[in-house]
Amino acid sequence: MANVGRYIERNPDMRAAGLTSFEKSGGELYGSKECFMIVNLEEEAENRIRALCRQHKAKPYGKRTPKIPTDKMGDIFGNQDKGLFAEFQEKFRENIVFKKPLLGQTTESNSKPDSVTNLSRTFGQASDPEESLYSVVMPPKSAEQVNREYGEFHDKHIISHNHYFPSEQINRRYSSHFNRLNTFGMPFYVDHTGIKVKRCLQEGEEHLIIVKKPQMDLDDRTKGPLGKKYKWYPYQIPENMTFGRTMPRETDMRSLLENTSPSILSEKLASAISHLNMLRKMLQERDDFNMNQVIVALEKKDKEGNRQLPLTEIIHVMRKLNIPADAEKIRTAVSHFRLIVDEGCCSERVKYEDLCHLLSILKSLPMIGSISPMPKAIYNQDTAYRQLCC
Repeated sequence: MANVGRYIERNPDMRAAGLTSFEKSGGELYGSKECFMIVNLEEEAENRIRALCRQHKAKPYGKRTPKIPTDKMGDIFGNQDKGLFAEFQEKFRENIVFKKPLLGQTTESNSKPDSVTNLSRTFGQASDPEESLYSVVMPPKSAEQVNREYGEFHDKHIISHNHYFPSEQINRRYSSHFNRLNTFGMPFYVDHTGIKVKRCLQEGEEHLIIVKKPQMDLDDRTKGPLGKKYKWYPYQIPENMTFGRTMPRETDMRSLLENTSPSILSEKLASAISHLNMLRKMLQERDDFNMNQVIVALEKKDKEGNRQLPLTEIIHVMRKLNIPADAEKIRTAVSHFRLIVDEGCCSERVKYEDLCHLLSILKSLPMIGSISPMPKAIYNQDTAYRQLCC
C-alpha cells in the first residue's frame, strides 16, 4: 500500500498471484505465517528434525570436568599464527588494492519447481493460433485507408521539402517525347549573321580622327580600341639590346680552347676554402679571441688524449665559442688537407690541433696546387691567343 499513487497500473483487470493478506472468507485475517508457504518439502523436514533434536538433547549435570590440553608447550610459546587484528589489517589492505568489487551470492528461494523455466512455459496472453505473424505485425488495411494515409504523407512531404517527388510529372513539366534539338531556357533573340558586331567595330560619322602622333600614342596606351592589340609600350625595341645585369659565364677562354668543362668538386672545394679564409679573417678581427681557448676546450672533450675528435663535437664546441663554422664546408676543407683519420668509417676523427692551425691567421694555408681537374688534351705550344689564355 506504500506505493499507491506513485505508479500507473498497466493491468488493472488482472488479479495479483498468491493469497491476500487482509481477510478470510469467514472474517478472519491471514497472518504472515500462512502467507509464506514452504514449497520445498526437504527443507521443511530438515527444520522439523532439527527442532526435535534440540528438544531431546541431553543436558549436562554435575561438576565440569577439567579440560585436557592437546597442544604442547613448544607449540604454545612458539606459535607463529597471526592475531585477529593482524588478519583484519591484511584483509583491509587487500580490499584497498583489490580493483574489482566483491560480488554477493544469491540464495535460492525455491519458490518454483526446477521444471518451470522460460523455455518450458509461456507467460502472458496467448495469441490466437488462427492469426498469422504477418497479420499481427502488419494488420491488413482497406484500399481507402491506404490511399488516405498516402495522401496525408504526400502533403506533409510537399510542405516540409517544398517540392514533389522526382518521379512525379506534375513538377517537371515533362512532354510526351523528348527532342534533343530543342532549346532549353529563356531564348535571347540575337543576330546570328554578325552584322551588329561589324557595325560596332566600324567607326561612325561622329568619330573624330586625330592626326597628331602623341595623341594617337596616348590613346593607344590608355584606351585600347576594340579589335586592336592593347599596347602599353608602343615603341619598337631592338632585338640585340640587352637589359639588366649580365651574369658571368661558367667557362673561360682556356676551357673553350681545350674543350674542358668546370668540375662540381672543384667548385665545392673552392667554396670550402673561401669559407675557411672568411673564418680566418673574422677571427683575426676579434679582439677577445684567442686560439688557445679553442684548443683547451677541445682537449677537455678529448678523453683518450690522442688529440683527435669527431667533426660533430668540434663544430659544437666552435659554435659555443661564437665561431659560425659550416660543417659541410669544414669537412670538405679538412678532407682536402688530409686531416681526417679513418675517413669514411664509423670511427672517423679529425686532428683538431691541425684544424686550429688552419683557422689561425698566424700560419699560412698549405700549398694546394690547382683545384681544377686536368684536361685530356693540353696545348703547350705558344699560339697567337696566349694572352687570352692567361
